[in-house]
Amino acid sequence: MISSQKSRCQNKKNIIVFSIVVIFITIVIIILKDYNRLNMEEETYTGYQSGVIEQPQIYYNGSIYYYFGTELDRELPDNYKYVGSVLNVDNSKEPQNNFDAVQLHIGQKIYATLDKNVGSVYVEYGEGEYAIFSLKGDY
Repeated sequence: MISSQKSRCQNKKNIIVFSIVVIFITIVIIILKDYNRLNMEEETYTGYQSGVIEQPQIYYNGSIYYYFGTELDRELPDNYKYVGSVLNVDNSKEPQNNFDAVQLHIGQKIYATLDKNVGSVYVEYGEGEYAIFSLKGDY
């Protein structure tokens, strides 16, 4: 009788030890999976994935124009006229053809002036709001 009680007690201990080991291994596996997943996401401190250009850009008439975070204008200057819309968006490389863009939407309207001395274009953001995009040296 005592022997059978010792045997049952030993079996319970073995089951408890086995359960603890299984739980420990499961926790380690979960932690390692999450650690590897976080390392593979490649996000930078800005929240954008690596290899993604963050600054909105538009290619127009042989030049790249950049958005420098200025406020949206409610009125378009009189000398700016509609010249086309964004045709292609690729956030992984700088635009290379007219109306190619970064961080814009296909169909957004582009406005420019015929004055070659002005280094800026406007991009429409919603009804009646315009953002000015400038050449790098003109900002």
